[in-house]
Amino acid sequence: MKQTLFLALVFCVGLNQTAFARGGNEDGFMVSNGQGISSPSYWNGIEGQNPAGIVANSSMKLQLGGGSFSGTDQPYGSGGLLLGNGMVGAGVEYLSKSAAGSSNGQINWGLGGRIQSLGTSIGVSSRFVVGGASVYDAGILVEPNSRFRFGLMVPHVNTTIDTFGSGITIALDNTVDFVVDADYSSVTKGGIAKPGLTFRSQSLQATLAYGLAYKTGVTTGGLLNDSLNAGLGAKIGNSMMFSYEYRGVVDHRVGLTIRLN
Repeated sequence: MKQTLFLALVFCVGLNQTAFARGGNEDGFMVSNGQGISSPSYWNGIEGQNPAGIVANSSMKLQLGGGSFSGTDQPYGSGGLLLGNGMVGAGVEYLSKSAAGSSNGQINWGLGGRIQSLGTSIGVSSRFVVGGASVYDAGILVEPNSRFRFGLMVPHVNTTIDTFGSGITIALDNTVDFVVDADYSSVTKGGIAKPGLTFRSQSLQATLAYGLAYKTGVTTGGLLNDSLNAGLGAKIGNSMMFSYEYRGVVDHRVGLTIRLN
């Protein structure tokens, strides 16, 4: 684990030396839609959503956050560094408490790259609870054009693979995206489909999605849940962004992103 994290940090430093001016599409990924399979944000790919979304980073950022995993009895704080140039991206983050509710901290990191000629991004992420084991996720995003995106994600690739997630995002116009994420578990023989919408302007982004089980009695397929997800992102000048996400069962997250270049 220590060696892997060291390599990730070395990659981040090297990436910053080659990064060029950020592109104009980064602000469209302040918050995720659905549950981040076909429309992840630029930072939550390192927290268990599609890690290919890390490629949306096109600058160096300091990410500060806080939230609660299951009500006010499990609050946490976080701090992280995100780097990217629109073609490759990386991030590392420390949470003061793990998503599993452990009092131990959790380290998240992720790496991603884009094959421009194929319109395809790939990524891998890891979540490591201090004193525990690492979990690795892998994901891919395919964008044949500016109006369509397909995502595929396989969580826990270093353990038993029994869950798969996929999704599509369709741009209805320049301000509205329609997304459907879904997952399937071979354990429950069912899963969740989660349709949603994203609304955005030059300085604001809002998302709303709701999960629907396609097998009676199944409340989660392993990645998604049958509840409401909502998000709000707002730019504060050119260098700061505020984000809030409600991810269901009960998971709140607020974040402040500071662009450093």
